[in-house]
Amino acid sequence: MNKSILEVLQTNCKVDPGRCAVVADEVSYSYADFDTISNKIALGLESKGVRPGERIGIYMDKSIDAIASIYGILKLGCCYVPISTANPAPRTQYMLKNCAMRFVLVDAVPSAFFESTVSMLGVELIQVYHMVSAVDRDSAKFTARNVTAGDAAAILHTSGSTGDPKGAVITHGNLTVFVSWALSAFDLKADDRLLSHAPLQFDLSFFDLFAALAASAAVVLATPADTASAARMRQLVNQSKITIWQSVPSALTLQTFDRRSPSESMQTVRRVIFAGERMPRQTLLKLPELFPRARIYNVYGCTETNDTFMYSVPANVVDAPDPLPIGEVLPHIDYRIVDDEGHDVEFGQKGHLLISGKTLMAGYLGDTDKNTIVDRYYRTNDLVSQQPDGQMYFHGRIDSVVKTNGYRVNLTEIEDYLRKSEKFEEVTLFCVADDFIGNRIIAVLRPKTGISCSPLDLKIYCASGLPKYAIPHSFYITHDALPRGGTGKIDKHRVADIWLQASKVESKRPLATNHL
Repeated sequence: MNKSILEVLQTNCKVDPGRCAVVADEVSYSYADFDTISNKIALGLESKGVRPGERIGIYMDKSIDAIASIYGILKLGCCYVPISTANPAPRTQYMLKNCAMRFVLVDAVPSAFFESTVSMLGVELIQVYHMVSAVDRDSAKFTARNVTAGDAAAILHTSGSTGDPKGAVITHGNLTVFVSWALSAFDLKADDRLLSHAPLQFDLSFFDLFAALAASAAVVLATPADTASAARMRQLVNQSKITIWQSVPSALTLQTFDRRSPSESMQTVRRVIFAGERMPRQTLLKLPELFPRARIYNVYGCTETNDTFMYSVPANVVDAPDPLPIGEVLPHIDYRIVDDEGHDVEFGQKGHLLISGKTLMAGYLGDTDKNTIVDRYYRTNDLVSQQPDGQMYFHGRIDSVVKTNGYRVNLTEIEDYLRKSEKFEEVTLFCVADDFIGNRIIAVLRPKTGISCSPLDLKIYCASGLPKYAIPHSFYITHDALPRGGTGKIDKHRVADIWLQASKVESKRPLATNHL
């Protein structure tokens, strides 16, 4: 695919304007409908004096208007910035300032607090409904502005785990290369229906929104209520005849624990793609029951580089290695694996992953740190190793390696070992500073229904397979689902806050016996 996303949309409208483009809340919108809605949004923004290259915020949950807003913004030669409506106020304020926004699109009257906060920053809120409902006979004649491969298309903000979130600038060229690969890798066709599971601020949404359009296919939007309920999601998939599922592994785990009978499997799905976090072994083994006709893929990447490695899971999932590889390098990616001194490591050795290629972001917005991209390579802060057969394995992030009692300990490896017990639905680890040993390792676990265990049981289990210095210092057991961020990953900051509050309340009890 050599055309830009906007050129593809125009082609689809000319070739088959009546074909379904988007399904939202059980309503189908044709390519002609979608083009008209996005044209009206573009015209509305243009009347506000929006200039090419501006950054326009989208403060909406996923909907037809939200998706059309993305395309309306792109048609003006502008850049869209998705902002989660669940963000705490300081994060939203930071994003507005970081992007120097003048306008934010909303789908309803926001809270008075949000409206006053935005107003203080000189940002104007625009209700998309008014632009879409306006009668404008010239909308069909609107012509999208020309864009170049280097023009910014989107700014996605990172989680901000090490401070303020950073805005990764994604270009039109980045998206075109990625979409071209996705079309070929997953054999996308015009009769496919792609499930849009990921929130708009998550880079997984690029596949749902742009690859579907490039294939002349349809994208089916899952609402927050759909993604929160395994039963509702299955119903959406089966009623909409979804053929392509992409999500984080935790969404698939939710399905494996909730399914009632074989009749509830999702027969129409032919491709299952997961990315964004580790796939639990017990979930992987159950996927063929959920998706009996699907091929399964593990895709690795980060916001700054998009997808970079992929592993095609064997038809007999039992034959897949444990832990699962992140796969082989994609054709548009260059990479290196280096040691602490920057020298390339040998096969089988762990090292820092550096990524370069045509999907690498243009940089962080306003970033003056010269170490972000060095000699064309972005330092991912991920620890990986590569086997002679080309398969790459993920060993956690550099910040998941901590020192305790003088030893270097990889928290990801401890999490993997706890998951192998197959007793837990959720596992996460974090550290708290300790003046005597450097860091205390805290494990928070949610057991499966009917499973009981104690901190002593867990210490004995860990001692059977981990070095003594890698055994967590404290185990906290909860029967409540662990909090997750907008991308579906476990929010370790919130988990740590919950643990801190619990430890204050129960400070008189021994640490090892506290529960959340």
